[in-house]
Amino acid sequence: SPANYLPQQPHKRGYGRHGGHGLEAFNAINVINDSLTEQLQDRKIIRHAIKTMEKIVTNRAKGLDHRPFFLAVGLHKPHIPWWIPESFMKQYPIEDIQLSPHPHLPTNVPDIALNNVLTGFWQTFNDIRRDTKHGAVPKNSPYSNQTISDWFAKKLRQAYFAAVSFTDSNVGLVLDAAKRFGLYRDSMTVVWGDHGYQLGDNNQWSKIDNFEHSTRLPLFIRLPDKNGDPATTGHSGALVESVDIFPTMVELATGYKLDSCPHNVNSSRATEQCTEGASFAELFDKPEVIDWKKAVFTQAPRAHPKRGQTGFSLGDENYMGMSIRTKEWRYTEWVKFDNKTGTPLWEELEA
Repeated sequence: SPANYLPQQPHKRGYGRHGGHGLEAFNAINVINDSLTEQLQDRKIIRHAIKTMEKIVTNRAKGLDHRPFFLAVGLHKPHIPWWIPESFMKQYPIEDIQLSPHPHLPTNVPDIALNNVLTGFWQTFNDIRRDTKHGAVPKNSPYSNQTISDWFAKKLRQAYFAAVSFTDSNVGLVLDAAKRFGLYRDSMTVVWGDHGYQLGDNNQWSKIDNFEHSTRLPLFIRLPDKNGDPATTGHSGALVESVDIFPTMVELATGYKLDSCPHNVNSSRATEQCTEGASFAELFDKPEVIDWKKAVFTQAPRAHPKRGQTGFSLGDENYMGMSIRTKEWRYTEWVKFDNKTGTPLWEELEA
């Protein structure tokens, strides 16, 4: 529920991140007293997850339900706006925060590849709007990202780091509860994020582009213990995608390998069960097999080719950046996009 994003509602009605339209805007960075932590949306989600695990254990003990279970726990942070308990902000003293080591735009980068979040969505936050006001933010240029002051850039980075640590703590609460209820050792655990984030890197903030910091995401998977012994730990340099997680979990949990979806969009939608990803289950036994997949893919929409403007609905997506990432390289094409059929028009190349 959007109303649960905030510990206390600082607006008159609705989810008040937008200035005007009958709503009072608020800040991107909001530090709250630790006593309010349990009122935050993510802590409510954590409590619900723990109660769900407790119910599973209780029903098993009563002989009411012995089925395997799947529990998805979705946390909002570190998504902006950042509502952060004070103790987590104190973990990152502002005097220790450094600016991005690569703050400049890539050489000869086309306008369409950049996002204009500071002239768009982020202008709905009071503190960001105040900081960019001195720079007379141009409304038609993605280069407006340069108008954030160094001081406030450090504040934004500090808040994001603190929000990540808050989420790390919340994930820990779920895992501790799983251990307490005896569910941890024989369960598969997956921790992942749906995208990366830019904090002034390449002069960009936020996401929704095809740069490395936006598209690279965290992924941790723990398998159940084998014969009572904890699973070994390791890391693989193989390329994997978000669409690979589902078929991987299915194969690891059941031994069943999902069929690939048909290439035709209508046939694919008519297929009850298939995957557009590929299981990387073999990497748990052979993490050194880093060439099991030759490339991975990302895409990002644009409403306008010159403003770095991102559409918020399918009807606004007039261009699409289609990006391919191999072990060593990334190549991206920005093309016209048919938002009625969801089809890239490869012959109409923009950049």
